[in-house]
Amino acid sequence: MFGPLEGRRHDTFTLGASGLADKLRKFQSPNKNPFIIYGDPAYDETLNILSLFPEANLTDDQQGFNARRGKLRVDVECGFRNICSNFAILDFKKNLKVLLQHVAIYYLVVTILTYVTLVT
Repeated sequence: MFGPLEGRRHDTFTLGASGLADKLRKFQSPNKNPFIIYGDPAYDETLNILSLFPEANLTDDQQGFNARRGKLRVDVECGFRNICSNFAILDFKKNLKVLLQHVAIYYLVVTILTYVTLVT
């Protein structure tokens, strides 16, 4: 979790501001391979961040990679939807006042509650 940042900020800015790429470089698997996360195509690809291949002139292997990884992105988006649908307090348009309430704390607590509910 990182933030809060204004929603109008680009994903690449948010990634840089979070320092996540630097933090990921410190992690390795037991066999010394780099720890890799799947990122939005908006992110630059690094040793630790993979994204989909651009759609033009893909090989069969690249198309297969995109198809498998595209399903993972849907899972993450469903997580965001679950958080907001289960906790109406996070409906920004109706309830939250960014400069008057602790929006980041609300979101963090609700995310933890959602995770705990899923694993129990």
